[in-house]
Amino acid sequence: MANKKLPGGRKSAGRVSTSAKKLVALKAGTVGVAISELPEAKNLTGEERFPVVQDKETRSASVEQIKELMPSGKDGASAYEVWAEAQPEGADTSEAAFLEYMHGKDGEDGTGITVEGITAKNGNIVLSPDAHWTSFGSSQNSVFYPEYLNKAVNGTYKITAMNGGVVNVNLAQWNSLFNERQNIRILCQCESGEAEIFFTPPANGGIYFDDGTVYDSQKIKFDSGYLVFEIYQIPHRSDLVLKKLLPVKPGGDGLSAYEVWVNAQEPEADVSLEAYLAFQEGKDGKSAYQIWLDEGNEGTEADFLTWLRVNASVNVDPHKTNLVENNADGLYVNGTHPIIPKLSTSTLNGLLDTFKSLADGTRIYTMQVDLTNPLGITQLGDVGIHRYLTAEPQYFFTNENGEYIPAQYFITGSDVTASSVKVTISVIMPDKPYKSWNLSTLEEVASIEGGSILQCEVGVWLVAGTTPSQNGMN
Repeated sequence: MANKKLPGGRKSAGRVSTSAKKLVALKAGTVGVAISELPEAKNLTGEERFPVVQDKETRSASVEQIKELMPSGKDGASAYEVWAEAQPEGADTSEAAFLEYMHGKDGEDGTGITVEGITAKNGNIVLSPDAHWTSFGSSQNSVFYPEYLNKAVNGTYKITAMNGGVVNVNLAQWNSLFNERQNIRILCQCESGEAEIFFTPPANGGIYFDDGTVYDSQKIKFDSGYLVFEIYQIPHRSDLVLKKLLPVKPGGDGLSAYEVWVNAQEPEADVSLEAYLAFQEGKDGKSAYQIWLDEGNEGTEADFLTWLRVNASVNVDPHKTNLVENNADGLYVNGTHPIIPKLSTSTLNGLLDTFKSLADGTRIYTMQVDLTNPLGITQLGDVGIHRYLTAEPQYFFTNENGEYIPAQYFITGSDVTASSVKVTISVIMPDKPYKSWNLSTLEEVASIEGGSILQCEVGVWLVAGTTPSQNGMN
C-alpha cells in the first residue's frame, strides 16, 4: 500500500523532539505520572512548596511549615550538673565546690632542676600536678606501650628497670594525625647496676635524634641516675624525634676560667693571679687605618674612609637559601625568597543560594575563593609552607522582621597548590536572611523580595612563609 501524503509534502514522519518535562506534563494531563518519572529537583532554597492533604483538599505547604512539625532535642545536662550527679550522697555539691574541683590543687614549690614538668627535688622525682603519668616497673625484658598514646594529652612515664633489664618502648601505634598535640616524656632509673632501653618506631615513620641523626633501634644504657627522654612528632611528617635530656640530678662545679688557663700553661710559666689578669687584659692591636697604611696606601683617616666607601665590597653567598643580594647600588633583602612572609588578598562574592539546615533552623552556607599563592611553592625541605588565613565580612544581614542576624564566619579548609590557595569559608546564620547591608556605609545592598538571591561579600587575607630550618639555617 502506498504511503499517504503527509502535511507539508513530507514523505516520512521522521523524529519528533519532545522534552522530558513536556512528556511528563502530557502524561500528567491524561492518566497521571509516577513520582519516579518526575525530573530531579535542584538544590532546595526554602522557597519550594510541597503538596499536603488538609480538610480533604490538596493544598501547598512551605519548607518552614513542615520544619515546624519536627521536634527539637532536649537540652543536655551542664558540666556542673554531670559533676553534681556523680558525687556521693551527703557531699558538698554547691557551685563553689564545683569551681574548687575545676581549679584543682596547687603543686609544691620546686627547689631543684626542672625538665619538661619533672623536678628533681632532694634526690626524689616530683611530677608537675597537671602531668598525666604512669609508673612502669620492668622485669628483665619488658615491652612498654605508652598509655596515653594517640590521645590529646601529654603523657609522662617513669620506668624503673632491674639490673640487666631491657625495656622496649613500643611506639608502633603512634598516629601521625595527632601531630604536635601529643608529647611523651619518659624518666628512666635502674634499681641497681645498669639497664637498657630502646624504642620501636611508628609503623609509618622513623625515629631521629634531635641533632638530625637516625635512631636505628640501638639500645641506650641507664643506671640509678635519672635519665629523661622526650618524644615528639616532626610537624607535617609521621617521623618522631627522640630527645635525650640531661640527667636531672645536678652535677659538680666545673673549673673556673682561671683554673682552665692555669692547666693550659707550660710547667715553668708564671701562673699567678696577676699574670692571669695581665693575660685577660691583652695588648692593643693595630687599627684598620694603620693596617691600610702598612699595605702601602697613603693618606689621612678621611682618605681611608673615602677608600672604604669606594672599594669595600660584600661577598654574598650565592647559595639559594641566602636572604640577601648584592646589587650594583647596595645590599638588599631578596624579596622573592620564600622565608620572607608574603601577603595575598582576595574578595569573595558568594551567593547565599544553597545551605545546610540544622534542626533549630540554623543555616550553614559554604563558599570558596581562590587566592594567589605568593610563594609559588607548596613545600620546602619536605615540609609544607606555613600559612595564616583570616576572613573579614563586608556585609551584615537582617531577617524578615528587620532584626539583625549574628552571622559567624569560619575558614573550614584550604587546598594549596604552587599557584593558588583555595579557601573554603562557612557562614553560620541562626535565621533566614532577607536583606543585606554594607558594613561601611550601613546602606541596604539587596533584598530577597522579588525573587533575587542575596550576596555575601567577604575579604580574605593570606600570609604565607617558611621557617629558617626549612631554608637550611639553624
